[in-house]
Amino acid sequence: MLKKLSFIMAAFMFAYAAEYITLENGKTVLLKDDGTWEEVTVIKKGNKTIALKKDGTWEEVAAKDIETANTLTNKTSEKYKDSRFAKALLGEWESDDGSVKYIFDKDKAIFKRDKETVEGKWSVEYLDEKSGKVIVNIGEGARLGFISFGGISRNLRFSPDMNTLYDESEKMEKMVDVKLHRVR
Repeated sequence: MLKKLSFIMAAFMFAYAAEYITLENGKTVLLKDDGTWEEVTVIKKGNKTIALKKDGTWEEVAAKDIETANTLTNKTSEKYKDSRFAKALLGEWESDDGSVKYIFDKDKAIFKRDKETVEGKWSVEYLDEKSGKVIVNIGEGARLGFISFGGISRNLRFSPDMNTLYDESEKMEKMVDVKLHRVR
């Protein structure tokens, strides 16, 4: 009975243990048992490996407990990379009042809204040519399968003539779209 209880407790602790993963960009994240994650700094001192957390706490971890994530290609983004919709995004887009701005080039994108700026590589997450809808991720730090670390996801929709872009990202909150026009 005691052996069985020990085994069950050990299995329970293993199932709910936090996991450290080093992403392809070299950053290490702590995947918590509550479904959240946080970036940590891993340092090695002699034969010890220590994970420094953003809140100032730290813990010693066994080097074997830090997995290295394989570089996984986002197949969806690769599929849409050469689509006419992805190519139509290239350039600069700005709202009439100047409060929202997008700049897309081949490898990098910038999203500006009021005082917020997100920039970095971008990828197409979803595309529906019939409705003109395109979902992009801008500034993604790293990807592990379908999990994206960092960046911002934006829901965009082209007008039928593809000269106007609607930002529908916050449609549920504001109940209005942000209308953007190509600047250059």
